[in-house]
Amino acid sequence: VNYYKRNESKFQENEQEFIKRIFILEEFMIRSHSVIQRRASRHMKTLKKAMNLDMKIFDTLMQKQEWTLKLEENKKQLTNSIKELEDFSKSFSGMNVNELERLKTKINEDRLDEKEENDEQDEHNDKIEKDLKDVSGEIS
Repeated sequence: VNYYKRNESKFQENEQEFIKRIFILEEFMIRSHSVIQRRASRHMKTLKKAMNLDMKIFDTLMQKQEWTLKLEENKKQLTNSIKELEDFSKSFSGMNVNELERLKTKINEDRLDEKEENDEQDEHNDKIEKDLKDVSGEIS
């Protein structure tokens, strides 16, 4: 009978230790889950920042490519304008004053038209940039 009581008390101690171990494991799981969530949150923030940076780099590269194309186009236009100017200066020697005045006014009108087109294009580009900033602000 003494052996039975001793064995039973040992069993009860083991049960209490088992319950303690379960509580310890539950607490460990809760803490581990919390740590994992914090780490995952940090990784997601880092990933989001990296993706935003990648998009900015991509946008910059696309803009650079666009500017390069515009620069090449402007070089071609400048070369053509120089050729036209040389041809014009060759034919310039035989013109009278009225024809020269008419050409000056035509050139000034062309410049104004070109300036207006450039202003409209700049306004359009500014609007696109603002929209992109608004969208990127909403994302982050």
